[in-house]
Amino acid sequence: MLFKVLDSAIRKFETRNCSPTLPRRIGGVLNRLMQRGLTAAVIEEIQTQRLRDAVRYVYGRSPFYRRLFSGAGLRPEDIAGLSDLRKIPFTTSQDIRQWRDFLCVPEDKLSAVFTTSGTTGEPKRVYYTFREMQTLSNLFAVAVRAVHPGNLVALIALPLSHGLWIGSASVQRAVERAGGLSLPVGADDPGETVVWMKRFNPNVIFSSPSYMTALTREAESCGFRPAIDTIWLAGELVTEEHKRRFSEYWKAEIYDSFGSTEIGSAQTIALPGCRALHLNDLHLVTEIIAPETACRLKKENWYLQQSGGRGCR
Repeated sequence: MLFKVLDSAIRKFETRNCSPTLPRRIGGVLNRLMQRGLTAAVIEEIQTQRLRDAVRYVYGRSPFYRRLFSGAGLRPEDIAGLSDLRKIPFTTSQDIRQWRDFLCVPEDKLSAVFTTSGTTGEPKRVYYTFREMQTLSNLFAVAVRAVHPGNLVALIALPLSHGLWIGSASVQRAVERAGGLSLPVGADDPGETVVWMKRFNPNVIFSSPSYMTALTREAESCGFRPAIDTIWLAGELVTEEHKRRFSEYWKAEIYDSFGSTEIGSAQTIALPGCRALHLNDLHLVTEIIAPETACRLKKENWYLQQSGGRGCR
C-alpha cells in the first residue's frame, strides 16, 4: 500500500546520517509531491501508524507516560487511531518541567538540549539523542531543499538571547545538513548584520519578523538592496503588510512558520502568496479541542481550567 511504502521511505531517510546530496534529491521529490498533493487517506494512515509506534515507545520507556496511561486506565493498544487521542489526559507546563520523568533513554545517551525562554518560570527542557537530532536535521534540510535546490548561503539572523533556543540551533544544523553555507550571525546590531551580508552575499535569510523589520530599515537607510531568493520567518506573528514589505524590498519569496520547543519542530508553514498555515501532517498530529465552541470556551477560560495551565497532549 502507498502509505506503507511512503512511510517506510521517509523513516529510512530521516534516521540516516546521509550525505548532503541526498536532502537535495529528496527535497525535489517532496516538492513534486507537494505540487501533486497527498490524499487525506494516505496522510491519516501515516499519522495513525506513527502515533501507535510513539505510544508504545513512550509507554515502555517513559515514567511519566506510564503513570499518565495507568492513571487513565489506558494501555497502548487502546490508542488505535487518531480519534483515540481524546482518551489521553492533557499534559501541563508543570509536567513538562519535570524533564527526567519524560526521558526514554539513560542521560548519558543525550546529545542535545533545547529550552524555552523561561519568561513564565523555570525553562522547560527538551532533550534529544544523537539519532533524534539527525532525524530533526534531515527533516528540516529536506524542507529547505524542497524550496531552494540551488546554491545555498543562509544568513541566520535569529535571536540568541538565551543560548539553548531550538530555532537558531536547528536552522544551522539544517542548512549544514542540506550542504549549504550557514552564517549564524545572531540578531543584534542590524548595522553589523548588513556588514556580514556584504561580506558573504547570502541568498537566503532566516529571521524573526521584528528583526527582519529592523534589518530592512537599516539596509534601506544605507542603500543596501541585494536580491534575496527566500526569507524564512519564525518566532513571532507576522502581518501580511510586513510580508509585502519584505518581499518588495528584498525581491524575495516569504515563508512563515510556527512551532514550539515542546513539540520539537515546526507545526505549520505559510507559503508565498498564501495566507493559510499548512500543517506538518507527516510528523505531527494536530488536535483541535472543541472546534464548534472554541470561541465560547476561550472566553470562559475553560481550557486552562481543565488542563491545569497551558496544556497539550
